[in-house]
Amino acid sequence: PFLDISISLIDLGRVVLIPFNILMWFFELFNWNAYHFLVYLFMGSGALIFVLGVFTWLQTRSGRGKVAANWLYRYSRHPQYLGWIIWSYGLMLYGPSVNDMKKSWGWHGTLPWLLSTMVIIGICMLEELKMKERAGKEYDTYRNQTPFLFPIPGFLKKILNLPLRLIYKTERPGSKKQIGTIVGIYTILLMAFSLIWVDLSPEREEQVEARLEFSQGRA
Repeated sequence: PFLDISISLIDLGRVVLIPFNILMWFFELFNWNAYHFLVYLFMGSGALIFVLGVFTWLQTRSGRGKVAANWLYRYSRHPQYLGWIIWSYGLMLYGPSVNDMKKSWGWHGTLPWLLSTMVIIGICMLEELKMKERAGKEYDTYRNQTPFLFPIPGFLKKILNLPLRLIYKTERPGSKKQIGTIVGIYTILLMAFSLIWVDLSPEREEQVEARLEFSQGRA
């Protein structure tokens, strides 16, 4: 039972599978199991965005500019982190498809991915504090014109900023404490939403036997 609960806890980020499940449902309307296509699409596009983001950043640094605002930086203030998040999302989806017992436990590691992604988002916010100190009004202008990670509708942005407005009466975090609070709140909320799909109850004896038989067959 302890192992079963531990496995379930690792799935406390299952809410992050919603976009993938929606895409799978869409492609299944055309009788296409697009699992591997989507996995490689996420990993490939994420890696490409990351590389182009690094190239653009190096180009700006070589020109001694303070704020990178061209190429991908016109659509995302943090394209490297965005690329890493998308790539790692595809890698997380790929894990359960690996049949080798030494490489995969056979389930999505949604909670580790969720926690690492929230840490990355926190790092993005901390970097914006440094850029604000370094570039001042130039960075403010850029930040007002460019999405945080990727473009989202205005109404959704207001919903996402609601906890920040309610607690700190501001649209953007202005200190490390505020960043830690907001990232923590959203991490807890996403884990709470994931409880809808996670079963923490111990498996019945027949379920355990069936799972062991399946594992031995794979071996």
